[in-house]
Amino acid sequence: MFNSSKQAKPTITDKIETIIGAGTAVKGTLTVSGTIRVDGMVNGEIFADGDVIIGETGHVIGIVKGRNITVAGRLEGNADAAGLLQLTSTAAVRGDMVVDSFTVEEGAKYKGSFQMKQDVEVSEQLEVMPA
Repeated sequence: MFNSSKQAKPTITDKIETIIGAGTAVKGTLTVSGTIRVDGMVNGEIFADGDVIIGETGHVIGIVKGRNITVAGRLEGNADAAGLLQLTSTAAVRGDMVVDSFTVEEGAKYKGSFQMKQDVEVSEQLEVMPA
C-alpha cells in the first residue's frame, strides 16, 4: 500500500496541455480537457479529464479532481483520483483523498483521510488469540 522506495517518477503518457507556471496565481475554477501541471498557485478547483500534476513549487488550495494526481508540492484541500494518487517525497498535503490506488514516497507529509473507491473484501475471518 505504501511505497517508500525512491524509484523513478511516474511517466505521464499524455502531453501536458495546460501549465500554470511558477510565479503565476490563479483564482477560480479550472476545467481542463487534458493534463494540467501546476508550478504556481491555484486557489479554487481543478477538474481535469487527464492527469493533474502539482510540481515541487506548486501550491493548490481547493478541490482537485483528475484521472491520476501526482503531488510534489503543496495541496490544501480534497482530491479525487479516478486512478492513482501519488505523493512524492516533497509533497505536503492536508485534506481528504478519494482514490482507486495510491503511493506515498518516504518523506511525504500528509494529514487527512484516504478512502478507496473499491470495497475491500476479506476472504477469511481473523481469529483473535487470547492474551
